[in-house]
Amino acid sequence: MKIQYGDKNKMSIPRRALGAEAEFTSAKAVNRGTKCSSDENIIGGGVEYYHFHILTNSLSEDTTQQFQKLQNTLSEKYPCKIELHIVENDEFENLPKWGFEETKVDSAYYRIKLSQFLPKDVGKCLYLDTDMLVLTDLREIFAYDMGDYVIASSMGSPYKTQMKKQAVYRAKLGSRKKEIAFETSFHFCSGFMLVNVKEWIKQNIESKAMYFLTQYHTEFADQDALNFALCDKKVLDLGSRWGLLVYQYIFSLCDNETSQDEIKQYNEALLHSKVLHCNGPAKAWFGVSKIVNSFVPNHYPYKHIWYEMAKKCNAFIDELEKKILKRLNKMTWHIMPFYPHGLYDKNTKTYIE
Repeated sequence: MKIQYGDKNKMSIPRRALGAEAEFTSAKAVNRGTKCSSDENIIGGGVEYYHFHILTNSLSEDTTQQFQKLQNTLSEKYPCKIELHIVENDEFENLPKWGFEETKVDSAYYRIKLSQFLPKDVGKCLYLDTDMLVLTDLREIFAYDMGDYVIASSMGSPYKTQMKKQAVYRAKLGSRKKEIAFETSFHFCSGFMLVNVKEWIKQNIESKAMYFLTQYHTEFADQDALNFALCDKKVLDLGSRWGLLVYQYIFSLCDNETSQDEIKQYNEALLHSKVLHCNGPAKAWFGVSKIVNSFVPNHYPYKHIWYEMAKKCNAFIDELEKKILKRLNKMTWHIMPFYPHGLYDKNTKTYIE
């Protein structure tokens, strides 16, 4: 998913299976590095808005119409526009598919190409994976002064360890032996990136990332390639509040080797999180019967907030209800079936607290 912010400074966020970008017009807020105030909302006679760019390799006519309906619904809350882009997968056909879900896809690589889907005058873009839960007003991050940083991102972990050079080992294509592919002092999660588009283009990040993919076997697909392309080149650490990795949080609570101090750091980060990353199998939309791994249940934080937000996206409410009922029918609990946000009444199609 891409989000653009500003008439001349926009944010973009590609997604995995489905990418989307949103643009928020307020050039003053971005240029000055300040938060947007009411008297800054009008630029050149236009009204500020979010512009979402959906990146996907295919889209049915029904889904296209649903996005139009969603645009209308969201615009009742705040002006927005949803634009659809069909991405050709030819360039990625020889690369390994990616994803923790049963179906692996090429779309993780779309974010490498993000600058191709943006207007030429875009200054910033925000990239978010589709499995993100936003808990704050994103105008806050649009107002960041990037300076000459190429991106701002996060490791997704609250552990406050000293940054030092660490080698990243990967095997070259055609070989099984791992070697030092590159060294970096900050290995970021590519699922959350605030991108300085002009610097991204100037530093040839796209071509460098694609070169890495032609040379090495990857462990984390595009994330390996982007960390190679951006290693220690003006990457701003935003801290764990932006993009906290929920799988690692859930796992840490169940791991006997996790110290009380580490759990405290995670709980503190969760309390102040602005964006949560439902990474790996730790999805907010999975039922309580879903097991993250052999012994860790999917007790997802803020699950009820995700469902409240999802229910307001009325264009896709039928799909949401079908998935809820499907999961309920699969449950074999000896007690009354329940779902993350309480009991679900099939007749009234509402949750019962």
